[in-house]
Amino acid sequence: MATALVSAAFSVVGKALAPLTDGLLKNWAASVKLGDNVKALELELLSAQAVLEHTVGKEIADNSAFRELLVRLQDLGYDADDVLDERDYFRIQDELDGTFVAADRLAKGFIHNKALHAKAVGKKIFCLPTCLSPGKCFPCSSSMPCVCDDNNCDDNLRLDNSPQRDHRNDEPPKLRFNRVDASKKMQHIVGQLRLVKQEVSRIITAIGPSWSTAPNIAQSCLPTTSDPKETKLYGRDLMMSSIIHDITEGKHSGNLLTVIPIVGPGGIGKTTLAQHIYHNEKVQQHFEVKVWECVSLKFNANNLIEEIKKHIPEVNGENSTSTAGELIGQRLKYKRFLVVLDDIWDCSEPGWEQLLVPFKKSQVQGNIIIVTTRRPAQAQIMIQNIVRPITLQGLEHDEFMKLFLAIVFGNDQHGEIHTFFIETGNAIARKLKGSPLEAKTVGRLLKTQHNRCDWTRVLESKEWEHSNDENDIMPALKLSYDYLPSKLQRCFSYCGMFPQDYLFKEEELINFWIGLDVLHLSPGENKRVEDIGLSNLRELVNHGFFEQAHEKTNGSTIYILHDLLHEIARIVSSNECLSIVNSESQVGKLKSLQELRRFKVKQECQGFELRQIGDLVELCGSLCIDGLQNVQVVEEADEAKLIHKSRLQELELCWQSTHNDSATAIQEHVLGRLKPNSNLQNLSILGNKGDTCPSWLGTSLSVKNLESLCLNGVAWKTFPPIRELCLVNMSGEEIPNIMPEKRFENLRRLVLMELPQLKRWAVHAPCRLFPFLEVIDISSCCNLVELSFSHSACCRKEKLAEGNMLPNKLSSLKIVSCPQLSSFPTPIPWTNEATCCIDIHCIGSSCINRLVYGEVDFHREYSLTIEGQDNPDSMFWNVLAFHNLTKLKEFNMRHCQPPPMHHLQRLSALRKLSVSCSGNAFPFGDGDRHFRYQVPVEELDISQWSASGKELTQLLTYFPKLSDLHVDRCEKITGLGVMGQKATATPGTSSSANKSDEQLQQREGLLASEEDGLLLLPPQLQVLWIYDCPKLSLRSNPHDDNKEDGRTGGGGLRELRITSCPNLLSSYSSSSLYSCFPFTNSLKDLSLYEVDMDTLVYLSNLSSLTRLSIDGCGDLRGEGLLSLLTQSCLTELFVVYTSNFFVDSGPSQVHEQEFPSCSSKLQFLGTDDVAGVTAAPICRLLVSSLTKLWIGDKVVERFTELQEILLFVNSLEEITFCSCNNLQYLPARIHRLRNL
Repeated sequence: MATALVSAAFSVVGKALAPLTDGLLKNWAASVKLGDNVKALELELLSAQAVLEHTVGKEIADNSAFRELLVRLQDLGYDADDVLDERDYFRIQDELDGTFVAADRLAKGFIHNKALHAKAVGKKIFCLPTCLSPGKCFPCSSSMPCVCDDNNCDDNLRLDNSPQRDHRNDEPPKLRFNRVDASKKMQHIVGQLRLVKQEVSRIITAIGPSWSTAPNIAQSCLPTTSDPKETKLYGRDLMMSSIIHDITEGKHSGNLLTVIPIVGPGGIGKTTLAQHIYHNEKVQQHFEVKVWECVSLKFNANNLIEEIKKHIPEVNGENSTSTAGELIGQRLKYKRFLVVLDDIWDCSEPGWEQLLVPFKKSQVQGNIIIVTTRRPAQAQIMIQNIVRPITLQGLEHDEFMKLFLAIVFGNDQHGEIHTFFIETGNAIARKLKGSPLEAKTVGRLLKTQHNRCDWTRVLESKEWEHSNDENDIMPALKLSYDYLPSKLQRCFSYCGMFPQDYLFKEEELINFWIGLDVLHLSPGENKRVEDIGLSNLRELVNHGFFEQAHEKTNGSTIYILHDLLHEIARIVSSNECLSIVNSESQVGKLKSLQELRRFKVKQECQGFELRQIGDLVELCGSLCIDGLQNVQVVEEADEAKLIHKSRLQELELCWQSTHNDSATAIQEHVLGRLKPNSNLQNLSILGNKGDTCPSWLGTSLSVKNLESLCLNGVAWKTFPPIRELCLVNMSGEEIPNIMPEKRFENLRRLVLMELPQLKRWAVHAPCRLFPFLEVIDISSCCNLVELSFSHSACCRKEKLAEGNMLPNKLSSLKIVSCPQLSSFPTPIPWTNEATCCIDIHCIGSSCINRLVYGEVDFHREYSLTIEGQDNPDSMFWNVLAFHNLTKLKEFNMRHCQPPPMHHLQRLSALRKLSVSCSGNAFPFGDGDRHFRYQVPVEELDISQWSASGKELTQLLTYFPKLSDLHVDRCEKITGLGVMGQKATATPGTSSSANKSDEQLQQREGLLASEEDGLLLLPPQLQVLWIYDCPKLSLRSNPHDDNKEDGRTGGGGLRELRITSCPNLLSSYSSSSLYSCFPFTNSLKDLSLYEVDMDTLVYLSNLSSLTRLSIDGCGDLRGEGLLSLLTQSCLTELFVVYTSNFFVDSGPSQVHEQEFPSCSSKLQFLGTDDVAGVTAAPICRLLVSSLTKLWIGDKVVERFTELQEILLFVNSLEEITFCSCNNLQYLPARIHRLRNL
């Protein structure tokens, strides 16, 4: 703590000296007979600065008396800063009034001087408490500010004879200058400063030799070894397994050298993870040379190379005169090595490159260097051959609890732990945020305290924060703080004023530091103060103190501070700052406060009355006043003085529900008196139970410039005038027309929520309504029956001509949970702009149940989902403006008839179409030629459609780019075949009429010749999924003589999934198997579920097949499996609920005797029949190359020795047991699988 106070005092003294650097203030002071005082004060400040300068950054033993002296010295520094700042104010005031002759009036410029003038007046009038100002604030002068007219002021107190001016309207009041008072104050500060400085200097001289500088930080970093202190690694098993796999046989094993940084704050478990990786049996066997080196604070490439050399065995023939680096290169030239460099704090890029030189001489692949560091920027320097460092976060709660309880109770006592200790331990654990070192710190506190009082005390007091043991969490984190440069320590420490988990905006944080005056230019720098702040923030991120959050707010970058580091900030700044959280009850004293986001009225808690915010006239931005139901005295609302807060942009007034029936009148009057300033832009009123809208929002409208209005849960019977709208209450009474000058002029967003009194919202207006309205949000208005946007004949005519009945600039429309609303303004979307967004659902419409239009997952691709009621009428599609859907990428239809094809033709960007309906086919207009449409759909989903195969075949011809087709529960589709090339050729726009007519005749003839149930697939199809078509069977195309390629698709089909189509192969017989195969040989992925078939010979032509899934295929036997394993590219095989599959899976007499001994490429096998697999003749071939095994056998109780030998081969890396309900024992062999 003393170390931090020395840095703070040194900074304050330096800040106090700043006004004296350019000589202007000293010259002015001499002119008003204060020169000697200023010189004496400057001398004492310089002397104090000299005393402190050589102690900054040194580790100082904590001493309570010395700490108190440092606090006094710091306070005197603030006093000196205040008194010199006030003198500078009077110097500038003289310059502005034209009486200053002692210095160059153009030295800093008029704007700078005006700003300092305002700053000085602000400090004079409003002395902030310590929660918003660094250090203590004292009055700047013994006299009060002069707030009277110059005409009423005593001219003898003026320093000039210039003409008097009235500044009341444009400038802050001037301060009176009292030379005698100023002289006495400076003399007092000089005397006190001399005494305290002498005592501080004496103590430094006495105990100074025992202090040390940065090396003591390194000594505090205990050196680590490769041996882990814990035998079990908690919560990092998956991460460790992944790293071990990658460095021994995975993606890093093929590189000559890979550097893997592990990053995280102190105590998060970086070293422990590295230790467990280092001592893993697989790692020990894989690497011929292994070296562990603890680097700590001082990184020196030459020294580190020398140390590493000592741990690498010598080789024959090495040159004894070689350097350490050359010897490492010689010794590792033909050996694979693992080097762990633990706890690197500071390493330059040239130094790191120098260190790597000898390790890059190896001629063996798979060499690894693992580095642990607290600093993300350090990791970026060292990273090599990987995309990003491995960043450690806190442990998941369940794993953290296992570690925590093991530390407190030991590994074997969990079953005997009392429920109280489990629950209290859970509460403590949640405060520790997953830090393993913090678990050890607190665990040691509780290990010997097994009574409830001790555990409760630890939970409530956070006792672990005061632990000073070198192995505990706070000293470990304090090391990181001590290592920061002093300029960053100051910036970081003030962040402890904010609550935990606070989200810091970049600009907000930098402005906060500017306000505290902790950002200073270094000698020779020429930067803006904002740039210095940004540089400091980035350095704190690089040191790991701040972390950039994933989210952004209005384009501003957000940063978060880890809870443990927040405690460090709070502790090191505790002598200077009060917490903002603890100072809320005194908010009324913060008269210069500019931002107060939320104020909750608590009548029973003194300090939270509405009058507390009355004098906060500087408030700007947003303010939420919550808990207004606690206001019991109507007059208290006047004391909030909202009308005087002219800079406030956003206001939210919240009433929580109450069972007090008499509250209605009180709430109505309170709201009436909470009249905001006319400059307000955004207003939200929530839960007010008064009867009427306040007059300032209605008949005497004063907030005309509102841009956003939200009414949520109000019980009013009258409503505000919303431009030309008229809202009607349940009694049918309309609000009287308001004069034009009483209307909202700039409304852009309107939100109406949970308004039970609202029955109709109708527009009585001419055309060009709502010139600026962008958002309409209406939800949970249970009695709303009418929503219309035009009753005027002339307006209706003009809007219909434009095809738009909505406001011109509207970009978002939301209507949700209004069950009585039978209609809404159509057609929609009303614009083709990319920002258009619509959400309409749960309304009382007889035809539409849901309509959603907007962006999909921020990819700037637009999707439309429309869901009809059971029997939508013929006017259903009139709700959509298809001409405004040209940017639509995805169109989903549910429970409605498809639209006419000429509507779909307009959707020029459509890529995915999903249809779920009971209709027969897409309707056509009279006289349409069937084949003229072309829609750029690439993926088509058809579900529960009652159209025939013939009608669906016709539909597919309109999608020449179709590559993915999903068909679900289409019972009228009975046949499946492939459309010939002639049938799918589409006429080009420039081809001759004769050629087009000939092609059309061919197509029409083809369709006429097919039976209604036959679905012909286009040859360009790549993916086909078919579900629940019980009558479906494969057929051949009578117009296509090419039988070799199979019947399901042309040469492009890659993926086929068939589910619950038992008759798919019913037209095939064993005699025709080898003349025409059912599946195209281009297939790579085939899934069959509940398909009746008796042999795999049907698949023997699939030479490109890589994945095969068989599920519930009855009596299917494995005849033909051998040829698939040896002839095709099969790498994944999944077989369940097919009990006879592995019967007859050996070589067949006809075709498979040619392959008596071949290798398999199979890497994944999934089965629910252990006995069947292990009894199959080809079992050894099946498992010979497996890396993954999935077992879902519900019968097996234990594995026989033979089954273990056959199934659990050495190459396995992953085994999954799923639903093995009767399995009593895991197979013993898995413990010997080194790759697992």
